[in-house]
Amino acid sequence: RKRHGDAIMISGETTQDAYLSLLGWYPELDGDHFYRIVPNKYDAPEKAKGKFAFPTAGTSGFYELFASWDSSYQESELSEASEVILVLATKKDFPLLEVESAGSFYKRLDELGHENWKIAKLTYFVMGND
Repeated sequence: RKRHGDAIMISGETTQDAYLSLLGWYPELDGDHFYRIVPNKYDAPEKAKGKFAFPTAGTSGFYELFASWDSSYQESELSEASEVILVLATKKDFPLLEVESAGSFYKRLDELGHENWKIAKLTYFVMGND
């Protein structure tokens, strides 16, 4: 569980060369769309192998990932909301749109070939401002 403003750090390890990207999915706000987080103007996917972290070490101070209690959550009278960060690893460069429907995103991944990508879904809950 996260509170509004809590920092989020994503880390992991790849066993193969991969382009890494991050997407946000906010089921209670917009369950049908994914939002590009990385690449951004500070972090661009490069082929990597081994340990990784987002934000990357070279971008420290330029941007942060943090939990945010969106005003739309308050309007829906939720006390907490699930949010999901998708870590996408691809063997080939895969350009992400700023916002894309889940259907379109998975269709494009299918065209890339299932053997060329993997997704890890990291779910957390943002608690409301009491």
